[in-house]
Amino acid sequence: MHNNIENDVNIDEKRSLIQDLINSIKNKLEKENILVIDRFEGDFAVCENRKTGIMLNINKNKLPKQAVEGDVLKFVNNKYELDENEKEKIENRINN
Repeated sequence: MHNNIENDVNIDEKRSLIQDLINSIKNKLEKENILVIDRFEGDFAVCENRKTGIMLNINKNKLPKQAVEGDVLKFVNNKYELDENEKEKIENRINN
C-alpha cells in the first residue's frame, strides 16, 4: 500500500510538471505569433504569420467584430485580440 501512495504522488507531480510545461510552451507561442489580416474571403480572414510567412484561415466569428484588413492579431487566453501596439510598430517600419 505504501508503494501505491508513492506512485500516486509521482503521477500527480508528473502531471503537474507536464501541465506547467504545456502552459509555458503555449504562452511562448502566443507571444511569438503575430498575425496580420491580409484579406477576407467569405466567412474567413486570411492571415499571415509575420514570423513564418504561413497563411492561415481564421473564421471571422473568432475575431473581434471591428477587425479589418491590415489589423494585427494576437492569440491570448484562447481568443484573438487586436494588437494596436504591434500594428503601429509594423506601420512605422513600412513608412520609414
